[in-house]
Parts: sequence; structure tokens; C-alpha cells
Amino acid sequence: MKVIKTTMHIALLTFTLTGCVSKSLDSQAQSGNVNAQYLLAKKSEKSKDYVNAFNWYQKAAKAGDAKSMHELGYLYQTGKGTTKNESKAFDWYAKSAENGNSNAMYRVANAYRRGILTVSKDPKKAEYWFTKSLKADNDNLRHAYLTLGIMNKKGEAGTVSNSKAVNYLLKAIKLPMQNLEGFAAFEQDTDIELAKSIVKEIYSSNREYYNNQLIVSSYVQDILGHPTRFFKIAFEPSNKKPIILTDIKFNNGNCNVYPPLSNQKKHDPYLWQQYNYGQEITLDQGDCLNIYKIEFDTLNYGPIKVTQ
Repeated sequence: MKVIKTTMHIALLTFTLTGCVSKSLDSQAQSGNVNAQYLLAKKSEKSKDYVNAFNWYQKAAKAGDAKSMHELGYLYQTGKGTTKNESKAFDWYAKSAENGNSNAMYRVANAYRRGILTVSKDPKKAEYWFTKSLKADNDNLRHAYLTLGIMNKKGEAGTVSNSKAVNYLLKAIKLPMQNLEGFAAFEQDTDIELAKSIVKEIYSSNREYYNNQLIVSSYVQDILGHPTRFFKIAFEPSNKKPIILTDIKFNNGNCNVYPPLSNQKKHDPYLWQQYNYGQEITLDQGDCLNIYKIEFDTLNYGPIKVTQ
């Protein structure tokens, strides 16, 4: 009985505190607290009360909040909670971008590249704002890198630069995957595959083959009481230019290979990475019992076969 009373007391206290916090947030917003206004707007937007969201974003934006300026621009662009107005949408995106919001920078760049939101196409301005948007808090960071890669490959801003294109595209590929669902997750995967295909296209027209690109050695190490075979790979291209490793197959792809236990990640940290002369990586044999063939696929040199 005592446990039941205690549980009810905690539940009542939680409800009371939640109510107080909500009431406090509302009163703070009413008194002009910009952060509270933004939070209330976001809360209203999540509950699809776009009119209320628009009103609070507008108050916070006019008070100078860059995040609210961006969200207000989005509501004007989509016509949620207000009359659709692409000119005002761009104006608020631009104000937000000038105040340091990376998401707004991306939207301004996209508008100049595509010639939308009542502005004319301007590739140089697009490149400028895409470059400015390359910050960790940009929700479209991967796509910003991808777009800059495409722009440099095509020379949209006036100059073709395959080296810059590859640099941007590899950054798009190597960004950590986000835990997204539905179309957002699909779009993320599509961006990565498109970036990979463009990098391959750039390299395929100038692929060179050399001997002794890789030196492969093996050793046995005791891991948690189990002897485990490791392979150490040193990258030594003859011309000492960096190479990009795209794939590793043991036993012609019929077994799995892992990075060392201390370095395991959700996504293989070795693929699609750039390696310099003499740089080394170490791989665990994983499920491979009898190693008879190792294949490495690199963009610079193509498939390399090492027989054990």
C-alpha cells in the first residue's frame, strides 16, 4: 500500500512540475524571452498549430533570433500558418544566414543555384553560401558537400576543379550516418551513392596502375583468450600520391573482415578513405578460417589481388 501511495505521489509531483514548466515557458515568452518564444513556436509546429507557430517565430525573429528567422522563412515558403510568400521567405532566410544560421545559409545557396524564391541564378553566390554553410549544425551538411562537389566538377561557378570536387565528395561520403527514417534515410543513402559514382567517374578517366602499391603482412595476437590473425597493410604507391580505398574482400568476398575490436564502428572506417604513402591499417580476419586470396579495390589503381 505504501508503494502505491509513493508511486501516486511521484506521478502527481511530475504532473505538477510539468504544468509549472509549461506555464513558466508561456509566461517567459509573453514577457519577451526570445528563447522561450522559439521553443513555444517549435512546440506549436510539432502539434501542427502552424498559426501559433508562425506568430511566435515572428516575434522571436523580429527580436533578432536567427533560428526563428530561418523557421519563419520556411513557413512563408510552404504557406503554413500564413499566406505563401516566396519573396518574404528568401528575405528571412537571408537575414538568418547573415546572423550565422547554417541551415539558412544552405537555403540561400540553394535558391541562388536553382534560381528559386524570386531570386535569379547566381552560381558564385551559391558557391559562397554553400561553403559558408559547412558547419556541424547544418542539417543538410552532407548535401552541401555533395552539391559543392558537383559544382566544382561542372565548373558552375566558372572554374572546373576535379581535385576540389573529389575533396568535397569524399567529405560527403565520410560523414557519419544519421539515424533517419523513411524518405530522409533514403535521400541520405542516395546522396552517398551519387557522391561515390561521381568520384569514380572523375578517377576512371585518369586511372594509373603501378606495381607494389600495397605491402601486406600478417601476425597473430591473443584477444580475450583467443588467438586472432591480423593483417597489416601499408600503402606504398610508386608515385607516392594518395590512394582511396573503396573495398576489401577476403576469400573473394566469402568471409567477413573487421577492424580491430577497439576500433569497430557502425560503418567501416577504412573504406572510401584517403591513404598516404606508407600509411598503415590493421584488419582482423573475422570469420575467415582459411585465407587464400585478398582483394583491394582502390580508385587510383583498380583491383589489387594478394594471394596468401
